[in-house]
Amino acid sequence: MSINFWIFVGISLLMGVFALVVIIKKYRGRIRRPNSPDAVQSKPIKRGEKGEITYNGTIYSYQYHRGSKNTPPFLSISTACPSKGKFKITRETGFDRFFIRMGITRKLFSYDRDFDVMFNITSDYPRFAEEYFKKKEIQRITRETFEQGFTQLKLDGKQLTFYWTPYRRSFLDTLDVEKIAAGMDKLRENAASAAFAAETEDMSWKPKRLLAFIIPIFLLISGLIAVLWGMTERTPLDGGALFVDSLKISVPALVIFLYFALQLIRGHSTSHGEYIIIIALSLIGFPLAGCGYETSLNALLDQSRVTPHRALIVDKYITKSKNSRSYYLVVDSWRKNQHTETLGTNKSTYLEAVPNKDYTLVNTKEGKFKFEWLVDYYLVKPGIDEVEKPGR
Repeated sequence: MSINFWIFVGISLLMGVFALVVIIKKYRGRIRRPNSPDAVQSKPIKRGEKGEITYNGTIYSYQYHRGSKNTPPFLSISTACPSKGKFKITRETGFDRFFIRMGITRKLFSYDRDFDVMFNITSDYPRFAEEYFKKKEIQRITRETFEQGFTQLKLDGKQLTFYWTPYRRSFLDTLDVEKIAAGMDKLRENAASAAFAAETEDMSWKPKRLLAFIIPIFLLISGLIAVLWGMTERTPLDGGALFVDSLKISVPALVIFLYFALQLIRGHSTSHGEYIIIIALSLIGFPLAGCGYETSLNALLDQSRVTPHRALIVDKYITKSKNSRSYYLVVDSWRKNQHTETLGTNKSTYLEAVPNKDYTLVNTKEGKFKFEWLVDYYLVKPGIDEVEKPGR
């Protein structure tokens, strides 16, 4: 099979995983929309798409982000807030509750039952986050701001930011930035009072999380390199069969890894989101590495002799993409139960080749894992003195 087949397979896998992530993100993002009946409407103020105000000596910036094809438009309001701890809070969804009940994700508590039912707090600094949100004033401001339509509050160690996703540009005219800034001023002040909790956090689990990510990332990168090299320089004649054969190892390895990865990352407020990313990386990385490694080793470890085959050219064709063209020769197959073989070639050879007249001299080797692979081939112009020209 040609390299285009494997490029198609790779792109299909990537698109499938991307679609899965988008669906999950949308599911997590189910919140009360801006036009909901209980959304708070404040006095009309004509505003631009971004700006800033000063409240109590602190600058607060707001910006409307138009979004893109895959990202909905959103509003952000932020202010500087240096902190030793970090967190993110959103409305709790059924998705969050499922992983909490499964024992994969740890629920962080504010110790206010109504607040805990309504919101989901995620943080690598659980003591800091719980100390911060146990204060009634923080709970009240957070609840009131979310009731206006905001969907996320995030402290990243440098900035405190409210997000509203998706957001309509027309709502800027009714946005009371001053009121939100007043609430954020209290949130910012309380971040310092919870700083002591961040200093006592246990971070011994972070290397385990790093390991759970490094393995699939390494396999994805090395597998992609191995596939591209193997399919272009040591092309197996039956790439589809080789890929299926490689699944005998890559699929069991994937299942075993996902089990141990879960043990490495479970028990934290961010575990479910991280595990989904690990699954997505692994679904691509393990099959890609399995196929790439087997393709490469099938040639590198092959000690068999080169076998020449004289094959008549029966057809030729071109495939076009946006910025390039690929040229192919179709020749009679020398393999049992196989009618033709497709050989990638260059433009010069393609133009020179005459179907049903010219031949190719194809050199192949048996393959370590019994998948015959292409060493090289030559265009043969029949005549009294046959002329051989490298085919690629």
